[in-house]
Amino acid sequence: MEKQSFKIQVTNLSEKPTTFRLEPWGDEKELLVNESVIIQAEGPREGVLEVEYSEKLITIYGWAGSICEVEEH
Repeated sequence: MEKQSFKIQVTNLSEKPTTFRLEPWGDEKELLVNESVIIQAEGPREGVLEVEYSEKLITIYGWAGSICEVEEH
């Protein structure tokens, strides 16, 4: 099975703290203004890493068979 991997940095550039959520695992962290986390994701090639963001919430979705790790930066 072919695998793919992604490494992205997510930064809260808003003027207020926001919630960062990693799904489907349900992990949450408050991101302060200008705070970042780095996401390392790996899994089957046919999957997609999805990002949703709004003023109060940033959500990263892993895909079936993926493993995602969050590193505070």
